[in-house]
Amino acid sequence: MKLYVVGDSTLAKFNDVSYYFSRYGYATKLEEYFDIEVINLAQSGRSARSYLNDKEYETLKKSLQKGDFLLIGFGHNDQKDDDVIRFSDARLDISNPKSFKYVLYEYYIKLALNVGATPILATPIARLNESDIYEGITIHDTKCGNYKNAILDLAKELDIIAINLTDPSINLYKKLTYKNAIYHHAITGAIKKDGKLIANIKSVDKTHLSSYGAKYIAYIFASLIKETNSPLKAYLKELKEPTEKDIYINPLYEYIDYIPYNSNDYKNIIDFKMTKIGLFKDNTKENIYNLDNNIIIESMPNSGVMHSTNDTFNYVFKKIDKSDNFKMTAKAKILNTDKMRQNSFGIMIRDTIYNSNNRLTNDNFISCGIISQDVTNILFSREYTTELKKEYTIKEYPNNLDTFEFELYRLGQRITISLKYNDTIYKHDYYDFDIFAIDNNNYYVGMYAINGLKIEFYDIDFQITSKAKGA
Repeated sequence: MKLYVVGDSTLAKFNDVSYYFSRYGYATKLEEYFDIEVINLAQSGRSARSYLNDKEYETLKKSLQKGDFLLIGFGHNDQKDDDVIRFSDARLDISNPKSFKYVLYEYYIKLALNVGATPILATPIARLNESDIYEGITIHDTKCGNYKNAILDLAKELDIIAINLTDPSINLYKKLTYKNAIYHHAITGAIKKDGKLIANIKSVDKTHLSSYGAKYIAYIFASLIKETNSPLKAYLKELKEPTEKDIYINPLYEYIDYIPYNSNDYKNIIDFKMTKIGLFKDNTKENIYNLDNNIIIESMPNSGVMHSTNDTFNYVFKKIDKSDNFKMTAKAKILNTDKMRQNSFGIMIRDTIYNSNNRLTNDNFISCGIISQDVTNILFSREYTTELKKEYTIKEYPNNLDTFEFELYRLGQRITISLKYNDTIYKHDYYDFDIFAIDNNNYYVGMYAINGLKIEFYDIDFQITSKAKGA
């Protein structure tokens, strides 16, 4: 017998090496309260609808067997009506394919029942609220319906178990008040006080749990299962309530004395800013200039790199507030390339910006671009690691006068990049990618080129599209 878990980031596993209080989904703590193997297939940023496109859903369909349990924990992202990939409507009934109930039943509950497994629904935990007022989207009560109530109503309609985690999490946060409840949630960074590191409460993640918070929600879930007739209760261990002794500080956290962005530190080019980041060997020959409203970035050979310990590149960028969604498109032409190893160019979204070229940096970023290492890759990123994650490989590095079309946009937790080259479109979606690991208030989007390249960027278009709805 196994307990399979599907759901969003509030249940999923993370790898937050850079967080002070790392993110933990509560499903990562279930084995502390249940004597059963937990197969956690939850994925960050997903809704019940978008999860159907993931390989984890295929794994679930192939693996779930008679006698197993299936915990279904969606709701946070299903309510985002600005995102057609994830949205489903909590107001509609089970017969409507656009409804939240329909998706839960048709693709999860029915799947479990058909193989003889036991489905268990869980309502989404509340989002932490600094004012200690819990209403509206904080408790998943939206203009498109109440997602907690939709789950509870569906369970009643189908006569299956639903565990209400929304109300207990609200009650817990109200009892503790915000200044104490924050320790149940992830905290991105720390500050120094009297020579010691303490949590930076301005960087509290109001959606995602800390290790302590995840353990507490798992404890609540187990306690509520005990009060039901679910066969899962037979696997319960001793229910010991977590205490503040369970607060866990990430031992890998490294304090970075990051200087916030100041517009006066950077020169203008058209309506962008420009800088050089990293450790350039020769500071005099790099060149960024405007030609007929196009931007030319010229980088000398053996100058610039992207690898494990140092990113060094020319960057033309815009600062974007954390609350804003955007879309950027651009075309590019290679005017010159020496086809050296570590050639790279494209458009990028990143966590930090610097106005000096004398410091090491390997911060989080997503590149809608090309990089030549041992092979040539298209679309790549770095998050919490020194390694670059590459999405596509092509046979040869492009030639002089080859052209490219880039598109990069953010819609809340989803960052989508696409690159068109030789009539092929390469595209990838990133969910819950951390672009606020160091700079908690802004992120930075723009064009770059390194190492023996001269690139002309043209037909550049940048727009703030809407306000981000958060996690």
